[in-house]
Amino acid sequence: KDQNISTLAQTLAEKEEECETLLSDLRETTVQLEGRVFALSESQGEVATLSTSLEDKDALVLFLQKKISSNEMDFNQLKEKHSLLKEELSILQQNGGHNNNSERELKELKEEQEKLTHSSSLLLTKLTHTEDELQVVEKERKEEAVKLSKAEEELQTLSEEREELIAAVNNTQELVETVEEQLQVAHRRVGEVEEESRHLSDELTSSIL
Repeated sequence: KDQNISTLAQTLAEKEEECETLLSDLRETTVQLEGRVFALSESQGEVATLSTSLEDKDALVLFLQKKISSNEMDFNQLKEKHSLLKEELSILQQNGGHNNNSERELKELKEEQEKLTHSSSLLLTKLTHTEDELQVVEKERKEEAVKLSKAEEELQTLSEEREELIAAVNNTQELVETVEEQLQVAHRRVGEVEEESRHLSDELTSSIL
């Protein structure tokens, strides 16, 4: 009986040690899981911010493209006006009318030509500036698209790690429950053997007396 008790006590000690090790693993895995959950939250925030920024850049690119298209149309219209005005001036000069009306008309046409030239120059400068701005925005958009892609990859990795840690926590909890049940069984068996020993001891004492 003493041998049984000794063996059971050793089993009990081993199970208690195993249980403590599992609980320690569980605490460590839980801390890792909490860290991953926090990192996942931050990563989700970064992805959301980059996505919004990228949408803003897309909208800005579209706006600038429309602006360039509109400026190009305006510039082409000015060129047409300029061309028509040159034809009118040429016809007027060929006719060689030196009366007051012709001279006044010629002067007005030249003034209008200067205005058109000035407007064309301004519009061309504006168009060039918008095209430069579009290039900068498109470059920024590409850089942010790369950042977003990397952030999404990191988010995916963190999500997978989180799932693995959750599985590890669940498995460890199941093992802890199993070992705790085995501990209870071992405790009960020790109690039963001790009780049997007492009975035998009592019977032996009675028979001696």
